[in-house]
Amino acid sequence: MAEDTSIPVSIPKVVSRFARLPFDKRIAELGQKIWMSPRFSVDELDGNTRFIFSVPIRSKFQEQAPREFQILFHAKKTTWNQALQKAYVNAPGKKPIKDYINTVLYKLFCEALIILNTDTEGLAGDYTRFKEDFTANFRAASPRAPGRQSNPNKQQREIRLAKRRAILLPRMQELRKFVELLKRSGIKDEDALRDRVAAEFNDDWMSFVVNGTAFEKLLGDAIDGGIFNSSIAGKWAPWQLTLSVIRCEENVRNPRHLVSPRTIYRAIARGQSKLRDNRNK
Repeated sequence: MAEDTSIPVSIPKVVSRFARLPFDKRIAELGQKIWMSPRFSVDELDGNTRFIFSVPIRSKFQEQAPREFQILFHAKKTTWNQALQKAYVNAPGKKPIKDYINTVLYKLFCEALIILNTDTEGLAGDYTRFKEDFTANFRAASPRAPGRQSNPNKQQREIRLAKRRAILLPRMQELRKFVELLKRSGIKDEDALRDRVAAEFNDDWMSFVVNGTAFEKLLGDAIDGGIFNSSIAGKWAPWQLTLSVIRCEENVRNPRHLVSPRTIYRAIARGQSKLRDNRNK
């Protein structure tokens, strides 16, 4: 748990009474007020892999909620640290956090392996063969690694999404080139670009492009990893728009269970892995 060093030392004077503890939705509201986005890093120390999670405090939290800041991070800092350590060992649920974290890190490793397979697809040389052998050995030694074999419907969906990506990606690449050509010719207005694109591309997914929903919640690249909004005239890559169009299609297919960009990305990655396994059999 890391404090933001930009927080000033002086603490505003507050009424000296104990704050009422929040419940239900107020917990989430207070959490959003206190914490910034979690940070994650991994390194190696003496041959061991070390996972480091930290949750910085928002720099303006002290000003916006001085009483909560004083209770949690100033007057009772030692008590707060002890409470965190006790919660780590004795957190209620099916498993305490100290036991469950191994499962979480195992899933993290499996997801990282899937991403590794996807990002290194097509590399030439001995590394590709090594990657395939390593993946096969990992799955043989750890049957739980895929974690999804017991649900055939989910596997079929992942394969379907992977095949859909293979169909859409070339068209998105053509769309990107067409938009850039229009922009170089002087057409940069958003509405004008949409009209020209709609006239050129008669695809079933074009409605998501024309109405703009395909440019909402685009998945960022491997560097920033965030979610951003764009427009047809903005910055977007063909693979990003491909994932977004598939997400829109899936949300129309099942509006009661909306999916996120990352969910689509992971499902497609698993589907691609299954397709490769089927080809290698």
